[in-house]
Amino acid sequence: MCGPMEVMSLGKQCYFCVLVDDKTGYLWFHPCTSKSDFAPWFIKLDTLFMNHYHTRTKTLRSDHGGEYVNSILQKYCEEIGISMEFTIPHTPEQNGVAERANRRILDKGHTIMKDANAPDFLWANAFATAVYAINQTTSSCTGITPYESFFGRKPSVLHMRVWYADTFIHQPKDLGTQKLGECGHLVKFLGYPEDSARYRTYNPHTHKVQIIHSPIFHEETHLPSITSFKTSASDSEGDIDQNMLHSIPKVSPGPTEAPAPPTQPPSEHLPTLHKSVMPQVTWTHLTMVPMGGERKPS
Repeated sequence: MCGPMEVMSLGKQCYFCVLVDDKTGYLWFHPCTSKSDFAPWFIKLDTLFMNHYHTRTKTLRSDHGGEYVNSILQKYCEEIGISMEFTIPHTPEQNGVAERANRRILDKGHTIMKDANAPDFLWANAFATAVYAINQTTSSCTGITPYESFFGRKPSVLHMRVWYADTFIHQPKDLGTQKLGECGHLVKFLGYPEDSARYRTYNPHTHKVQIIHSPIFHEETHLPSITSFKTSASDSEGDIDQNMLHSIPKVSPGPTEAPAPPTQPPSEHLPTLHKSVMPQVTWTHLTMVPMGGERKPS
């Protein structure tokens, strides 16, 4: 459990909780309005494990927070047979896997929010998208993605888009679209729903969230454009760029002809030796003689 956040999300949440599978590293993310929301969410998630994957949680490791030490969660774990492990107070390093997961989600969520210049109340959607990307990213521990470790198949990333990018969605005619009116409007891409293979969008004007099947993405307007150096002398950026260009040292072109090979000594002064016993030769004002002889100055 992490929170409370300074700003409430669109769904009026100020906390988020994360479950980490210790074997595969797969993450489950859930925004909460209060700490008491963890117990119902964990029970729902554990039931999903049993129905879909025929497995249950073996051990639940956490601190002594009230969201974990309560009658609802303890009774469920006793009935199912889940072992509850608690860390010593004020020692988060004993549950380092979960603590690092929280820090990783916070870092990636803040990064994509600042990059997209999105408002702070969209933090829940940004963090959920960060968790979605982490599950699709190769882990340094296993060499494969957490998704593949948990589900047994490789994930597809062809559907992934730039978060908070401009998106155009179609407006159906049964919603009052006129003949000459606009048949679509501009929204923002907000993430991936958990219960459907679609996209979540957000309208900044109406503050309405919609689940869309096939929107049209304009990610080029969100990505930074690559421009050439400016050459205008009146532009300060152009002056800086020109100074950078003039500071690059100029390299004179080399000769077009191949360099002449080094001068070799006359062959009559070379002794006849086998390659395996050829000594190291340094050409000076001395004349080399066969091994075993004396070196005489020339």
